[in-house]
Amino acid sequence: MLGRFFALAAVAVFTCATARADTLTVAPDNATPASGSYQISVNPSGPATFTIGVLGNSDGYKDDPDGSGPLEAKRPAQSIGLLFSHVNGSSVPVVEATGFTTAGADPSGSFSGGEWTFLSEQFRGTAVGTGARLGAFGGNSFTGTVRLANGAFDHVDVFILGGSQMWSGSMAVPEPSLAGIALTGLLALRRRGRRNGRAT
Repeated sequence: MLGRFFALAAVAVFTCATARADTLTVAPDNATPASGSYQISVNPSGPATFTIGVLGNSDGYKDDPDGSGPLEAKRPAQSIGLLFSHVNGSSVPVVEATGFTTAGADPSGSFSGGEWTFLSEQFRGTAVGTGARLGAFGGNSFTGTVRLANGAFDHVDVFILGGSQMWSGSMAVPEPSLAGIALTGLLALRRRGRRNGRAT
């Protein structure tokens, strides 16, 4: 009975801790001709596994698609990177990452959608061909999955590249660490209960 209680409690804590997706509006890097923004969500689906969603917002310059004028149009994203790390600067390695875009169109282009490739031990994905790029104004969407070496980190740094344009930002994602700590504590209490039961 005691074992079942702790098992159910652990599931409840994990479910609550991973229920909320953290979202961030990724703003232009002022050192580049970027405008507008992208929206990214990081949704924990396990102790060290996350679903990543990215969508172009409807803001930013839509004119001058060839970049020859004084204002450069907002470009579709061709590369997306996330760095999971501690505030002390140490990063958490990526074990596995996948991602793809859907088909769609907006003022930045028409996209057939497709798979992205990722560097080993990093969540840094690149569109395979121009058709797989992520529309700058929400015409299609990107969905990715990342599995980390562990879920103990404090924040996520984000960057998005589109041609010579860049968007970047940072957000705190504490839930996976809290879930891991709570789960570990509950399991330890469960083991202690078993030892006490054997001793009596």
